[in-house]
Amino acid sequence: MSTGSFGESVIIFWCGHDWLDVLLPHLAGVVVERVERTSSGMRIWACTKVQTAPCPSCGVRSGRVHSRYDRKLDDAPVAGRPVVLRLRVRRFFCDHPECEVGTFSEQVDGLTVGHARRTLSSRTALECIGLASAGRTGARLAAGLGLPTSRSTLLADLSALSTRQVVSASVSEDRRMLIELFSRMRSGRGFLNDLTAVPTDARGVIKPTLVIAGRNDGSVPFARAEALASAVPHGSLVESSADGHFIWLGLDWPVISGRIRDFPAA
Repeated sequence: MSTGSFGESVIIFWCGHDWLDVLLPHLAGVVVERVERTSSGMRIWACTKVQTAPCPSCGVRSGRVHSRYDRKLDDAPVAGRPVVLRLRVRRFFCDHPECEVGTFSEQVDGLTVGHARRTLSSRTALECIGLASAGRTGARLAAGLGLPTSRSTLLADLSALSTRQVVSASVSEDRRMLIELFSRMRSGRGFLNDLTAVPTDARGVIKPTLVIAGRNDGSVPFARAEALASAVPHGSLVESSADGHFIWLGLDWPVISGRIRDFPAA
């Protein structure tokens, strides 16, 4: 191993990769080119090492490269220090004649998923934190563990979990409430998968409607809730103080719950 400096970074060159199997086993599927120790943590530069990749649509493997680009992924921390993975990946042509996908980006099993800005290890850790303590408290805990994130991101990750995961990780006093809540979800695969765009033209809605939304919700803009409540002839808007889409995690949930209970009789 040797070191060198460049600007504010200290670059560490590794002569062997046996340390990956022990310290960073999730990087076994890539080639680590260099490691930089920065003022804020660590930066790892790597590239994929397979010759072909399967098309996510048809499953046929391709080795014909269309282009290359770098992905910036927040990774799991090392010794409590944040880690950023700069992964060079390839975009392949799909040559299957019946496949509608022209090109696709390769993924590394156990490390990346499409369009994500975090590695699977980092996302799993944040989901565990989110299940135990969401919102601002969870974000502060994550930052202290070397996983800097915002409360909205933490709640967005949590909202994509299955109902089984959320309920099983909840304390007993919350479990009954969550089961009742999730039973009214369409997909059962998380709130993020149930959200759809609501048209502002709601003149066809003639029944009294209670619209509940929060300004901290990163999934649905509060302006959309205001527009909907205004468009419905007998619409009422209730603002939640929750940190995200989960209104029952807000401190004002007892009041909002009462509004929901009393609304049909109003």
